[in-house]
Amino acid sequence: MPDRRAIALGIAAVLCGTAACGNRLPSAIRMPSPAPVEAPSDVVDLESALRTTLRGDPLARTPRLLEPELLRSLDLDVFADTVVEIRRLEEARADLGEGLDLWAARWPGTIAVPLARGYRLAIAERRLGEHAQDPRAGVLYSLGRLLLPVTPGDPSVRVARPALAALARDPGALPEAIRTATQRSVLAAWLVDPSLPLGPVDEALQTSTYDRLRGARIGRLVHARATGTASADPTSGRDALVHATRLALTQVAADRAAEQGAAVAVLEHREAFRRGNNTSMSTAMIPAAGSRWQREA
Repeated sequence: MPDRRAIALGIAAVLCGTAACGNRLPSAIRMPSPAPVEAPSDVVDLESALRTTLRGDPLARTPRLLEPELLRSLDLDVFADTVVEIRRLEEARADLGEGLDLWAARWPGTIAVPLARGYRLAIAERRLGEHAQDPRAGVLYSLGRLLLPVTPGDPSVRVARPALAALARDPGALPEAIRTATQRSVLAAWLVDPSLPLGPVDEALQTSTYDRLRGARIGRLVHARATGTASADPTSGRDALVHATRLALTQVAADRAAEQGAAVAVLEHREAFRRGNNTSMSTAMIPAAGSRWQREA
């Protein structure tokens, strides 16, 4: 049987290592030194940092978290702080979805918003896979807290079931409806900050995996913004507003003329309008052509 003193000395030699005892540990039991983390050489600005972070996923579900020091050296402080917060929540094993939602509420209009929504989407998709055929209220509530934002500073806020059930009439179609709504909310988040370069997001959208998302209205808008083809000309919208205002004023003038006893022409395409009232009519009373009331309108 080995001598107890010899065993104790052997254990002490292993524990103290080379620092205290002056003897090197055998290579078989020595822990290798961690390799230094090298910053990607192609990360030189916000656009390249975003491209590296996304790793081909426009929804940022599994981002590559760059070192905060690298991001700060590029003056991307909010980006760096968001990485620090994600790591803190992961290490603390906290509610990552709710924690990041509160973080995004603290930094609205920044890159924190799409990154937070991307993480929440990843959690939601995982839970959808686990409960795809389970429309119970508890599951819907759990998913709802990922889909719908909570009130900053008030973790007691609860999401009612109808808020999610309204997404699909068929309970069996609800998981896909939730996934679609959440994916689009992530894409919309990339538009909260006009300074965010959308090139990396649009590039990732071009793969066949995201055909449906790319064809959705929000996907088309992201592409238009990224390629510079989005029209900022307000002419068409202004013309529509002018037309709607003119129609409203015409209706007001016609009603006023009728109230004063003038003869007006009533144009209505529904035959049953006589059994209804003004609020059920599809059009309004129009002053007769050439009349004083028409000119005033």
